[in-house]
Amino acid sequence: RQHTTAGLAEVALRRGEPQRAVNLLTSPHVKSDAAMDLLRGEALVQLGDLEQARATLQTAVAKWREAGNGVRAQEAVDALERVRVLLVSQRLDTSRLVVLHAAPLVMAEPPPARPSPPSPQPTAAPTCAKMQPVAFSKRVGIRAWRALLDSLRRLQLALKVQLEAATVESITNAIYADDQPMLHFLPAVEWGQGIALEGTAGELEVLPAERLRQILEAAKPRLPSLVFICARRSEQVAQ
Repeated sequence: RQHTTAGLAEVALRRGEPQRAVNLLTSPHVKSDAAMDLLRGEALVQLGDLEQARATLQTAVAKWREAGNGVRAQEAVDALERVRVLLVSQRLDTSRLVVLHAAPLVMAEPPPARPSPPSPQPTAAPTCAKMQPVAFSKRVGIRAWRALLDSLRRLQLALKVQLEAATVESITNAIYADDQPMLHFLPAVEWGQGIALEGTAGELEVLPAERLRQILEAAKPRLPSLVFICARRSEQVAQ
């Protein structure tokens, strides 16, 4: 039951439904552990309850360290650091620019087209998708990042700038942030029906335009103050 609840909560988070994730993780029938504390902390960040998120993530760090799991403890520490940055940004009277960079290494190969069988055939067992390298130079994003920093220095603005890997989680957190930061997407793999992001293992993951619209609708009235997308074929996403 614990694993099922954690899995459902993680799916809810990735779909931009933090309140559902919190409801699942705080059910009286579920015993909290370090993994669930980490998920609940991330959900609270998306809901904007940063103080409660910090306390929950601190608990997760302590539990993972007590269990001797340094890898998961560091994951919770990283999440805690992101909360600290958000808390500091709320206390300072300056604008914030979140720069999102997606540099996926591999993507799933499209399945080969197969003719329809003349008669019903038994269903074959599912196979793992084959992966292929992403044909997009990582230097493009680096050059754009350096050019952006040079431009901002010349403008001499009181602006907090942070660079984030472009994932579903980082975009959702930025959209739900109370300080309504500006979002700047560095050049990435073009994708006409959504945004090309990074998955948890460095693979290309697409956030469909319709799913992005749902996340934005759920975040109202807290929306980014400005969004800049420079990927090709990004008109639909920008709209």
